[in-house]
Amino acid sequence: MANRRMFSKSVTDTDLFHSMPLSAQALYFHLGIAADDDGFVGNPISITRSIGADFEDIRILAENGYLIQMERGIYLITDWHINNHIRKDRYQHSVYNELLRMITQDKSKRYVLGQPTDIPVVDPDKDSID
Repeated sequence: MANRRMFSKSVTDTDLFHSMPLSAQALYFHLGIAADDDGFVGNPISITRSIGADFEDIRILAENGYLIQMERGIYLITDWHINNHIRKDRYQHSVYNELLRMITQDKSKRYVLGQPTDIPVVDPDKDSID
């Protein structure tokens, strides 16, 4: 896992981000520091407790689209690829590869659970000339 993390102002300098409690904002930064090179956080409860935040802050981050709740208490940072670019020679594969297969990215590079809604789905049974 990389030692350096970045945060994009296009994610953190918005009214939506600033409307959240300071504890949720701080938690977002701490989760971003602790995430693996694909944006997964395997110990969000420990991080939440260590900074004096509350589980409500995790819920707020998820409701506002900053986190995706995965199975087994694992969370994924939605804007991971907007915030971070990791060189291929420094990238460490996630231990959550099976969960990564459940995720796609939309046009803005945000993680989406399942199929992104901003990419048209091709129906193979439909004639392409309508």
